[in-house]
Amino acid sequence: MTFTRVHDARYVARCVVALTDPPRLPTQVIVRHDERPERHQLRATVRVDARGTIELSPRVAPAATDAHDGRAAAATIHGSLIDISVGGVAMQSPVVVPVGAALHASIDWHGDSYRDLPVWVLSCHARAGAHVVRLEFRGLPAAEEARLAAAIARQSARADEKALPEGGG
Repeated sequence: MTFTRVHDARYVARCVVALTDPPRLPTQVIVRHDERPERHQLRATVRVDARGTIELSPRVAPAATDAHDGRAAAATIHGSLIDISVGGVAMQSPVVVPVGAALHASIDWHGDSYRDLPVWVLSCHARAGAHVVRLEFRGLPAAEEARLAAAIARQSARADEKALPEGGG
């Protein structure tokens, strides 16, 4: 059996047939529950849960004040990571981040720092008193992409190890 969550993953469950009714050419099949279905990511890149901090800043240093009304220019936005992949990152922000904005992201995650990564804001939605912001990396330097991919692979392997039943399998 497979169960597909379109924007997430496909789960392959292996279930033992417990009963068929009627026994020949059944119209009903009862199966035992699979406690650990196999998960196949449908995304282009592996995404892992991430706990860390992120700062968003304008790609071009803004003027000290806005010429139209004298307000202070856009400031750095501080947030917390939700998940990360080599394709982008999801974060929680206390403020709205404009969709389509081209920004730099500085990330601290699992003891590593990634500075001034070019990102594009894909979406920003209010949730539970904060905002969930989805960012796409655009023009990520090859060295940073490789370093990030290695960190994500390590984190994914740790998550897989935790998911194994006692005794390692």
